[in-house]
Amino acid sequence: MAAVIATGLMLVILSVMKPLEKKFFLKRRGLVINVTANFQEPALASMESALTSSGLRLKRLVVHRGENSGDDQVEIAVSGKGDENVTKMVAAFIAKVRDIPGVREVSFEGSEDH
Repeated sequence: MAAVIATGLMLVILSVMKPLEKKFFLKRRGLVINVTANFQEPALASMESALTSSGLRLKRLVVHRGENSGDDQVEIAVSGKGDENVTKMVAAFIAKVRDIPGVREVSFEGSEDH
């Protein structure tokens, strides 16, 4: 009987912790820009240049190889530098990335807490 009560208590604790964990994880994740591109063209170097000139700081870059289409998915986690308006920096970066040959799609998610 004690095992059933302990298991029930643990399930209650886990169900309470899950929403808090999701909320905390999303805040830690920060700003993420997703780019779909054909990397037969030198798009990564151009993205790095656009990132630097936009005033954003690179936190993480992950490239997922496309299976069928030849397009790769790039996940770019960024943060702002200083107290400048991060939304404007992200908008400037996205505008520059959209003009890079081979880039098919750009999307943005998250927000940075100050």
